[in-house]
Amino acid sequence: MKVKGTVITDLVKIVRKEKHLNWGDYLMPEDWEVINDDIMASAWYPGELFYRLSYAVFKVVGGSELEICTTFGKFTAHNVAQTYKNLIVPGDPAASMERFIERRKSFFSGDYASSELGEVKSGQGWLRFLYTNAEPSVKGEEVASVIAHSVAGVLQELASMTGAEDVSSGLSDKGGFFEINIRWK
Repeated sequence: MKVKGTVITDLVKIVRKEKHLNWGDYLMPEDWEVINDDIMASAWYPGELFYRLSYAVFKVVGGSELEICTTFGKFTAHNVAQTYKNLIVPGDPAASMERFIERRKSFFSGDYASSELGEVKSGQGWLRFLYTNAEPSVKGEEVASVIAHSVAGVLQELASMTGAEDVSSGLSDKGGFFEINIRWK
């Protein structure tokens, strides 16, 4: 699996800013070659690096708090929307979130791109995304949860960016998939 630079850019920025922290338990020596180089949004990077960076930031900076992953997702939403200008549909939170979910598939190549499944349903003031993280057993349930919380944060923030008010999110681990619920007024 490979990931687009879009997926790792913000993670790399955090590691660079916090180089003094102890990353040794989570990052490999070869990861630092990428971290210390320029990250291009359209370039492909090793998928394992994405998992290690996600988990490292969660553990080292986030203190193993899943709410930090949701906050990180909210932050990332702005960068993704800036890179992919047609993502935001003003006044239409559901369309904006659905565009992100569809666009997100292009951020991954190989088996992951076709095995990360999701079912989206939406209505007036709500969206439900049944998100299946590809092979969570291989990467570990904790990493799957980290990524799911980040995706929930992106979706919540995208809804807010469209002008929706009182946006909230909920995430439930359903064993094998996550149910992400976004509500707004």
